[in-house]
Amino acid sequence: MKVLVVFSHPVRNSFNRALLDAVNEALVEDGHATRIADLCAERFQPAMIEADFAQFEHKPLPVEILTEQRRFEWSDAVVFIFPIWWWSMPAILKGWI
Repeated sequence: MKVLVVFSHPVRNSFNRALLDAVNEALVEDGHATRIADLCAERFQPAMIEADFAQFEHKPLPVEILTEQRRFEWSDAVVFIFPIWWWSMPAILKGWI
């Protein structure tokens, strides 16, 4: 199975990072292919901009959106790893979703 692991935490030495490492290691040991989307490390831009509405005007989508869509389409399963902040997920992950 191909698994996309979406990780959203800005601190490398964190409990969530330890979870990411453990999950990825277990998936690989079980024979799954994994790709990690480390949103903070990649400096993913979560805020919508005017170009993000291109699809409603029958214009080409921005490369950044197409890249994320390809990652998602590649996967058979998606795992999300993130801290709960203020009763919800981090803003960067909300923007990705």
